[in-house]
Amino acid sequence: MSLVIALCLFFLDGIFVAVLYARQDRMLAADLGRADCIMVLGCALRGDVPSPMLERRLGRGLELYRAGISTDIIVCGGQGDDENRTEAAAMAEYYINHGVPAEDVHREDASANTWENMENAKAIMAEKGFSNAVIVSSEFHLPRIQSFARQMELTAQYAGSKTQPHLRLYYTARECASFAKNLVWH
Repeated sequence: MSLVIALCLFFLDGIFVAVLYARQDRMLAADLGRADCIMVLGCALRGDVPSPMLERRLGRGLELYRAGISTDIIVCGGQGDDENRTEAAAMAEYYINHGVPAEDVHREDASANTWENMENAKAIMAEKGFSNAVIVSSEFHLPRIQSFARQMELTAQYAGSKTQPHLRLYYTARECASFAKNLVWH
């Protein structure tokens, strides 16, 4: 009986992953219009510096900024136990070092997870008078972010950064578990 249940769960997980990637491709290919801000969600630091995955998110945000999608960027992320500073501080430094004026970079540095990233960034948006955003994260993360934005009534477009091919399966599986957890908690 346990084997049958395990096989059913494996099959359902496979369907979920197939749908997830089909939706991602549409979101990655979508033409983005102007937005009040670009919201870049945090990811791990390695000590003081952005991890490779965070660097890809930052690069995607910079690409959108330089394309004129918005003149304001909200960087999101608190400080993990193994990090020397907040993710938002490292992200802001990246953008300032790449020519974005400091006054155009807004920091959300109190969050510990994706929901808090977006909830706290939404408060910054309200404070600044922003009504919509392009949310940047890793491609595998976009369906859950879209779900959260809907729940928060946050008007958004989505832009994914590519994930290293050898890590894509791991992070997709992890995201499936997170997505399921969030269906229960949010």
